[in-house]
Amino acid sequence: MKYTYLLFHTLLIMLVFSACQQNQGEKQQPASNETSVPPMVDAKFVCTEISEDETMPRSILSLYLNGQVHSLDTISTCERIGQEDYQRYAIPSGAVTAAGGWWAGAGDYFYAMVDGNVCVVMQGWQDEQQEDDGFHYEQIRRFVVSEK
Repeated sequence: MKYTYLLFHTLLIMLVFSACQQNQGEKQQPASNETSVPPMVDAKFVCTEISEDETMPRSILSLYLNGQVHSLDTISTCERIGQEDYQRYAIPSGAVTAAGGWWAGAGDYFYAMVDGNVCVVMQGWQDEQQEDDGFHYEQIRRFVVSEK
């Protein structure tokens, strides 16, 4: 029953994102001298809370990519990161979506970049005990982007 509830809400969230993003494709016009047109990309991270236990919250992070959902990871806390906060989390300005969260002295952070017909997902972390600066981003997934 719990998983049915989770699946229903995840699908509902995807439907809302899909409806909100339909007009974004009109903004991306290729230059007239390009010979190949890259596919349109509709990419958003979706955070789905699976445990409301205050001592150990859990969320599933998924990537909604052109109508398909890809589960990426289960993390403590998760919320989308707005472009205005990208610099704070060392996320490149060209990222198409970002999410993450901080819990109990540590944080997990994710962003996605599109390069041609490939969407690359990066994961980073930060810990209050670390001796260096930074978010230690590494590539965790690559998706070939097909037309919507």
